[in-house]
Amino acid sequence: MLRSKFMAAAVSAALVLGGGLTLIATAAPAQAQSFEEQCDNSGVCLNLWNGGPYVQTYGGTTGNNNISIQWLPQRGPGYFQLVNNVEGYPNCLGDFNGEQGDARIGGFDTCNNPNTGYGGSWGTVFYMVRSNCPPGAGGLVPEMYMSNHWPGGAINHPGSGNNQPWYENSSPGDCLVQTS
Repeated sequence: MLRSKFMAAAVSAALVLGGGLTLIATAAPAQAQSFEEQCDNSGVCLNLWNGGPYVQTYGGTTGNNNISIQWLPQRGPGYFQLVNNVEGYPNCLGDFNGEQGDARIGGFDTCNNPNTGYGGSWGTVFYMVRSNCPPGAGGLVPEMYMSNHWPGGAINHPGSGNNQPWYENSSPGDCLVQTS
């Protein structure tokens, strides 16, 4: 047993010395994922309600808010997808159930390949626009998350309080910021 642990450590060390960043990530011991939320200035966050697939509003820190930005540089500067780190990982947020005509946000859509920026479900690609967003709490800079699939549309919810659906074809959009 001790020998196998030593061999694993030696392989990891060789990978570090070899500079293989991708290989290091697969050879390193498993670590807890970071916790990130996408929230507006009032503390309303994107939330996979009861674990999903519905993406609803929820104020307050909870595991169902764990949604992170993954950049898609092959699509161009500022393009990204929102990764569901709650259930069914690695899924992304996009048109509900991947349906091309449903702008309600769902959390179990197919992600785009991060190396090519393509291959995901409808509505899984976003870009940021800073226009008209007031400064965020704690100096964070909120931005509108614009949908690449719904021209002129941004992420927003229609009401106040918890359990309101989020949509990606709203105008104007809500100003959001990734917190961690």
